[in-house]
Amino acid sequence: VVEYHHEIELLYSAADLVVCRAGAGTLWELEYVGVKTCIIPLETSQTDHQVYNAQALCQQKPNQFFMTRQSCAARSIDTIISY
Repeated sequence: VVEYHHEIELLYSAADLVVCRAGAGTLWELEYVGVKTCIIPLETSQTDHQVYNAQALCQQKPNQFFMTRQSCAARSIDTIISY
């Protein structure tokens, strides 16, 4: 976990796997750099837009993106690690 970084592309390029939420900007950056990504979308009672963002990318680029729901994330750790 890192704070805001002005040269995020350096961190992305050093990563083997990124675990993140599903904000549109973050996902666009990760798609652009091509790093493997486990997405855990934020789910609230007001909106599921992050779930839709994650599902769309997982369908378009299944070799790059993997999604798990926040309620399943702890149980999915083996899948996340092997991805």
